[in-house]
Amino acid sequence: MSGRWLDRVFLAAVAANLAPVLWFPFLPTRDGPAHVLGATWIRELVAGHALAVDGLVAWNPAPVPNWFGHAFMALAGALVGPWVAERLLLVLIVVALPLSLRYALRSVTAQPTGLEFLALPLVWGTHLHWGFYNFCVSLAAYLVCVGYWWRHRGDLSTRHLTVWALLLVVTYFSSILALVHVLASVAMLAVFEPAQRLRAARLTLAATLPALALWGLFVVLEPVGPRMPTTFPAPLWAAANLVRLDILRSGQASDHGAALVAACAAWALVAYWVLRRPLFVKAAASWPWLALVLLDVCVLFLAPTSIGGGTLLTPRQAVFAVFAMVLWMASQSNRLPNPAVVGGVAICLTLGMHASRWAHYGSYSQAVQTLIDGSPNSLAGRALFATALDDGLRDQNGVWPTAHAGAYVAVARGAMLVNQYELLTSHFPLIATRITGVNTTLRAEGDRHVEAVLLWGGSEDAMMRVGSQLLGEGTGDCRLAFDTIGPARLFSCLKR
Repeated sequence: MSGRWLDRVFLAAVAANLAPVLWFPFLPTRDGPAHVLGATWIRELVAGHALAVDGLVAWNPAPVPNWFGHAFMALAGALVGPWVAERLLLVLIVVALPLSLRYALRSVTAQPTGLEFLALPLVWGTHLHWGFYNFCVSLAAYLVCVGYWWRHRGDLSTRHLTVWALLLVVTYFSSILALVHVLASVAMLAVFEPAQRLRAARLTLAATLPALALWGLFVVLEPVGPRMPTTFPAPLWAAANLVRLDILRSGQASDHGAALVAACAAWALVAYWVLRRPLFVKAAASWPWLALVLLDVCVLFLAPTSIGGGTLLTPRQAVFAVFAMVLWMASQSNRLPNPAVVGGVAICLTLGMHASRWAHYGSYSQAVQTLIDGSPNSLAGRALFATALDDGLRDQNGVWPTAHAGAYVAVARGAMLVNQYELLTSHFPLIATRITGVNTTLRAEGDRHVEAVLLWGGSEDAMMRVGSQLLGEGTGDCRLAFDTIGPARLFSCLKR
């Protein structure tokens, strides 16, 4: 297959990979609903319409690195509404990663490799289902940054340096982790450059200053908030993220088999590439990328998995190690199978993963729609606590919405979600003022008390117990009442 036809097939596959986004109104992204709510509050605050949140939340004074996704959804939401804005961001993520991987690959070699097709299953992996929207954007930004620097490393004109500096700023506003990997990757690749390019190295360093300045301001201005203890990954868990490619999984048991098959196929491709010829024959051009692979693998095993406000860093580190391996293989593309074979296998694996998740997507979307449609308009302006008591619980009709799906109800009805998890950290554009959240005993803190409780995913007794506890039944003149919304219960306090 010629390169032109391969490109056409690739673009068609990228478009087809959007099927879940276009078919289902809601997808099971754990943190996604909270980000939609955060973007909605940003838009309302800017427009001056935020009666429900006025005085309860404030702008984060620090230039937080999670602005990109929120700004995108806030702007898009002003034109098309919050639900379509989230889907547009998902479209951007699903399209950008394969295209950016292709850009990086073509920066390494002009020969078609078919390796860009590997991004099709990868983009629908763990991080998208966790709702790490900004991090998913940052993966595409990382590939573009590294590819752009590699293409123009020999001609770092003012224009090229300006573009690269802007790309670094975009990367910063998506994820600090991706920015760190860009800088580390470029530093490692620069080690193998001729010594006479020392001036280019100094120019490269100068172009990083705007992004580093933003990072410094964030460190200085970041409000004091909860901090995660620094922990390091168990070696077996770190290895599982890379060897078993756990980063391809959605979190549902139904797709583990398909993800494992995809991992086996990926490692079979690596084995074919390694064994086809002696590994280091005429391989000087691949040494920088091999060094990058070794660096990223070391980081995967040695870097903390949680530090400060960042958690689940090890599965994120694994993605960069995968990128480095793909770019390393591209540096010796003559060792790869026919690009059409690589692309065909990747497409089949992607179809298998979609097929294994399709029923779950449908059940989840229907459950969320039921939750939204059944919630009364009387929630507008009220302090709402909403969560699932058991995220993984299933019933005969499908699955419960995930814990943060209550944020969708808050968006639809204009409620103030007091357990909006973004307000409990200092890494998002908005921070709490009068509401300080809900503590481990499920009691509301701050001077805004819980006025309604929406619960699902638990037994009737468990939901009644938690609803009573949050609303303070038995104190003063409060009597607990509830409405049934599909699998959920909406509790409120009636006067005796």
